[in-house]
Amino acid sequence: VRFSSLAKTLKSRHVHENPRVALCVLDPADAYRFVELRGAVTEVTTDGAHEHLDAMAKRYWEMPAYPDHDYASNRFLMTMRVDHVATSSG
Repeated sequence: VRFSSLAKTLKSRHVHENPRVALCVLDPADAYRFVELRGAVTEVTTDGAHEHLDAMAKRYWEMPAYPDHDYASNRFLMTMRVDHVATSSG
């Protein structure tokens, strides 16, 4: 799983101190339905971070690119190794 974060955020500082992370995605139609991923960040890089942000803007906002790369400068791209998956069907 790949995600990005600005370098100055608390999330980025915490990942550098302790790479264990969790991600939970809720179904907006049913809050009792979810998937949870637990694991560790195995890579932190700036390479490809802006391209990743552009791809997310294109996919989710239907924009050709993220509109403010100046704001998004100093962004990390992180790769998470998934060790555990938990789900609930609601």
